[in-house]
Amino acid sequence: MLSDTQVSGIEKSNWFQRRWAPYLLIDRDLRIRAVNAAFEQASQQPRESLVGEMLFEAFPHNPADPDDGAARLTTSLDWVLRRGRRHCMGVQRYDIPDTTRPGAFVDKVWTPVNWPIAERGKTVGVLHHTQDVTPVLSPDGPQRSAPALADLREQAEDMHRRLTQHSFDEILAVLVQSYRVVMEKLGRPDAEQAQTLARIQLDVRPAAPGP
Repeated sequence: MLSDTQVSGIEKSNWFQRRWAPYLLIDRDLRIRAVNAAFEQASQQPRESLVGEMLFEAFPHNPADPDDGAARLTTSLDWVLRRGRRHCMGVQRYDIPDTTRPGAFVDKVWTPVNWPIAERGKTVGVLHHTQDVTPVLSPDGPQRSAPALADLREQAEDMHRRLTQHSFDEILAVLVQSYRVVMEKLGRPDAEQAQTLARIQLDVRPAAPGP
């Protein structure tokens, strides 16, 4: 069981409070135990409306989403809880409730990674870390010249042939995040810089297994 003491320790940690890194902490029952300010901003919901809620009640499945992001997230969380290992979900569509229009959803694309939280050798919860990459992939976003997901998949497949220790999903997620960083810096996409940044990040991180 994820104890209140453990939750408090995570909430007070410097890494959890990073402004640029959205984190959500859930227990084995998939109840939300903590969120940071970056997650509040990314999800467009305040901490008070999230903590204590069941994950899929706070973030229900959008019936209009053919990919069923909720089912994919459930599979990932279940795998992490059973195996006690990190899982990178790659690029995942998961729309969030529109707080200005009850019953409506806002289209969102993310790069989620789920980390096990252990106590005395047992997995007691999951730390959900995700980045909003919607501006990179949305044709209606501010960067209309951004590459399509199909183009990014081709680039990730090429990188995967050289970086076989990492899964394709992890490489794709890191590549999309790198495009986001480069586009925020330059105001336009730059494939060479994004791929260079992605390779640097992948070189220093351990490979993430998955189901």
